[in-house]
Amino acid sequence: MIICRNNKGQTVFGLALALRDLGLAQALSAFSNGFSTEIDERTGLTFLQRAIDLNDVEGAQFLLQIKINVINPGRHPNRDSPMHMAAARGLVSLMELILRTDPSSHEIMNDQGRTPLHLAALSNHLVACDLLVRQPRCVAQDVEGNTALHLAIAAQHWALAHLLIEKAPAMGKRVNTREQLPIHVLARAAPLRHAPGGGAGKGGAKSKSSEALVAMLELLCQAAEDVDVRDGEGNTALLKAFLNANEIVAVELMRRGGSITAKNHAGQSIMDHIPNEGASEDAFARLRIQRQLFDLVDKDMPWQDGPVCELCQAKFTFQKRKHHCRHCGRVGCSNCLPSNRQFAIAKFGLTKPERLCAPCYDYLSVPAAI
Repeated sequence: MIICRNNKGQTVFGLALALRDLGLAQALSAFSNGFSTEIDERTGLTFLQRAIDLNDVEGAQFLLQIKINVINPGRHPNRDSPMHMAAARGLVSLMELILRTDPSSHEIMNDQGRTPLHLAALSNHLVACDLLVRQPRCVAQDVEGNTALHLAIAAQHWALAHLLIEKAPAMGKRVNTREQLPIHVLARAAPLRHAPGGGAGKGGAKSKSSEALVAMLELLCQAAEDVDVRDGEGNTALLKAFLNANEIVAVELMRRGGSITAKNHAGQSIMDHIPNEGASEDAFARLRIQRQLFDLVDKDMPWQDGPVCELCQAKFTFQKRKHHCRHCGRVGCSNCLPSNRQFAIAKFGLTKPERLCAPCYDYLSVPAAI
């Protein structure tokens, strides 16, 4: 008779839950764990999952009083446990109860290899993340190698990302399957600009969102240790930010010692020559950022050296001599750094014309009109 259902499709345990009859529910659960782990045939969810899915906090709390299984994923499409579902909805009081019932419930992974912290980060639940990031072994990576910090940054949840890197700095050192640190993910976020009236390269006023982003970037740089660390495509975070026209990140990384001359595996560089006229909208945005980055080049920029020209890859010989751009420090041949392309570098205090590469010559000789 216990396994029978009434005309509403309820089992005895389901009826006990509906009536909030704690004594009966506890007796049935003690008799057999099968009652409390029943799965709804229509939804594929356990009683606890269904209560969370319906935002029935009272029902979920009732179930937790009888020590119900809190890690059973039922037949959830992603195999999300009750803790995953509570975290995704930001139900912090339930999360605390689940943790008391099973302290390891925050470590359970779903089919995507994601923990409850991953889902809370994706849903931008700050308080839920604050609870979970304080738990042991919170720096978990999903099947794509992403931590909760990678996901928060990709979703542009800046306050939440700042919380994660502040509470769990180790997340800033984890690379995903694309060999990207969180700082690389930040660089490819949607293009960001400083607020009007405060040029990104000139220390002007910044919006609150950009201030929060800069504060987080500082923590990410500390975690990465080397600001010029490369991802799987050979991009530094600075180069990736430039290619994505991400102004704030590019400028702030340059201020923190990022290399303006680094090239990725495809041969792309910030130093690529961008025409002033007839450029696409994306090229125009990069040209504007390029000029801001050039503003930050100082006289102590080290001169580069190597067996080939940095610009055309021609091998240096006794006849093909090395020359240097006196502004960016790149080493090149006489074809790429001709003697007739010279201009004074006033910001370095150099009043006589100096040999320059094409991008640096355009920067120094052509007034900014962007």
